[in-house]
Amino acid sequence: MSKANFWERLPFSPKLWLLFYLLMALAVSLQLYYLRGNSVLHGIESTPYNNYLIFKQSFWHLLEHKDLYDWYPKETADLFKYSPFFALLMAPWAFLPTPIGLALWNMLNVGIFFWGIRQIRLPKGSAHFFMAFVFMELVSSTQNSQTNALIAGLLLAGLALLRREQIFWALGALWLTVYIKLFGIVALMLFFSTPKKGKFIIYSVFWVLFYSLSPALYMGLDELWWQYQNWGRMLAEDHGISYGFSLMGILHSWFGFGDDIKKPVLLVGVLLMLLPLLRWKSFYQPRFAPLLLAAIMVWVIIFNHRAESATFIIAISAAALWYLRSALPKKLRLSLLLFCFVFSSLSPTDIFPAFIRNQFIIPYCIKALGFVILYVVLLYELLFLLPKNQATNSQN
Repeated sequence: MSKANFWERLPFSPKLWLLFYLLMALAVSLQLYYLRGNSVLHGIESTPYNNYLIFKQSFWHLLEHKDLYDWYPKETADLFKYSPFFALLMAPWAFLPTPIGLALWNMLNVGIFFWGIRQIRLPKGSAHFFMAFVFMELVSSTQNSQTNALIAGLLLAGLALLRREQIFWALGALWLTVYIKLFGIVALMLFFSTPKKGKFIIYSVFWVLFYSLSPALYMGLDELWWQYQNWGRMLAEDHGISYGFSLMGILHSWFGFGDDIKKPVLLVGVLLMLLPLLRWKSFYQPRFAPLLLAAIMVWVIIFNHRAESATFIIAISAAALWYLRSALPKKLRLSLLLFCFVFSSLSPTDIFPAFIRNQFIIPYCIKALGFVILYVVLLYELLFLLPKNQATNSQN
């Protein structure tokens, strides 16, 4: 069997990955609930599925007209940081026993992630590669009961639907990421990749109104505005001395920069992310949108001072998308892809001895290093290697 067609010759359908993903989510959920012990977070005893409890309890807080963004130390060990609409979405889980709800929540996340990959309509071999390559980071995200796999799936689906001119549903997916985690708003730069800009704007207005105002059906507009004010206050205060696995973390650990570096680095990041828009003659070129989304998905991690290990399912998905859509030489692509994989997906494992992980990998934010390099490569490709617009029927 040659290396060139290894992935094509795997003897099962890519759809079996869905079963594999769901079984993984179920196994992880059972482990979190029954086998792992509690820890301490912010001085509060925390369960291993604390994130899920925060999401679940947010619905009850909404139902009871409480401040969604206040501390509830008797219930959870951290703050709720998402939109009122997200709290409303947690209604089905609020009524379920915790072990069942936790399993279904994690299965939903990996299911949406799988759906996002499938929406790209990759050839069989590429689909196998994508789903295998991201698996370890998907496990990490699931172990934290996070929304990151959900967001990655929605972003991939949004790209695919937009390119097939299913703009209404594409915008539904893209705007939902904003109402889960605000950084999803960067993905709306895909506006520049579609000629249907009028529909993009109209449908955006619809989805913004829908996601923003739906909770008002229960709480009224005045209370909803109060909750949005509380959300803004919490986000403004939730800055802290944290650098995450990010470019800021690298600058801090490698060169000793302090907390005052965050705003300048973020400003530089915004300016860099805007640079591809200078290539307006390439907006409708087939590779522009996939590479732009890959750059966006890396950007939201490396310029996020709160980036955790579990968020890297977004970045590793971007790396896979870039590898499959880039026109750079294969050896170069493969080398950078392996660098990202080894120092991101494998670095938390026993492949690296504990002293290397604890003394080098974690303190020096090596997990983010490959993606910083990848982001530079993506910018270079977007700025200098794309041809001008050309007629194409490829919308996958």
